[in-house]
Amino acid sequence: MGRFDLTDKEWQRIEPLCPSGKGKKGHPSDTRRFIDAVLYRLRVGVPWRDLPFFYGNWHTVYVRYIDWCRRGIWQGIFEVLAARPSLGCVLLDSTFVRCHRAAHGAAKKKRAAVHWAQSRRPNHEGTCGR
Repeated sequence: MGRFDLTDKEWQRIEPLCPSGKGKKGHPSDTRRFIDAVLYRLRVGVPWRDLPFFYGNWHTVYVRYIDWCRRGIWQGIFEVLAARPSLGCVLLDSTFVRCHRAAHGAAKKKRAAVHWAQSRRPNHEGTCGR
């Protein structure tokens, strides 16, 4: 079992929701290994072709994944698991975005309009003051 594969407790919760896959041509009989392969791909973000060999043939896993999507099996698993979540692992995100005060509705400072001629030195004096 890999580091992030399903534990026995997690598998006992999911197993009744999964069709067996036995007797279907090209589908691995080990449903748990198939689900581990899908979870690995989603977690790591690799293309289907880059699945590790111990999860089985990547194309077989892909075809079975698409079949489960079309039949609504993933949706059913999600709904059952979401109805009674196991809070063994909770992630909190502490990121935030800062914006300018004006973005929150604060009054903007108004600058006095200064004509470009007023900002120049009087009489075009040099830096020595001659």
